Amino acid sequence: NRKCLNEPDVIGVTDNLGFENKVIAGMSMAEQMQYFSDIDIACGPVGNNLLTMFAMQRGSRMVTYFPPQGAHIMAYYQSFCSALGVELYAICGSGEYWDDPKRSLNSLRWEVDVDSVARVLGDLL
Repeated sequence: NRKCLNEPDVIGVTDNLGFENKVIAGMSMAEQMQYFSDIDIACGPVGNNLLTMFAMQRGSRMVTYFPPQGAHIMAYYQSFCSALGVELYAICGSGEYWDDPKRSLNSLRWEVDVDSVARVLGDLL
């Protein structure tokens, strides 16, 4: 339920840079792992689906963007990536708001600076 509100803009940037956009949510775990094992650069919002980075090859690069409230979990991602030999590039988002008064992380809405994502990805190409 968490949403990066301007993710369509990020997808536009990745399209312009020649990346393949893939929705992995409907894929089996085996399919996701196979997909991640065949790519050099992955980009997407932080979340459980990016844990399939375990299948990435040593020397691959992971670019992720996350809400400010998720900054504390980036140390875990960094540890995973370091152990795997995957380079991690993380971009902190902003403009967050909550869809309900309980402030559940599932109702969190936020944005990422699309220019920062474009710059990081462009530098990696």
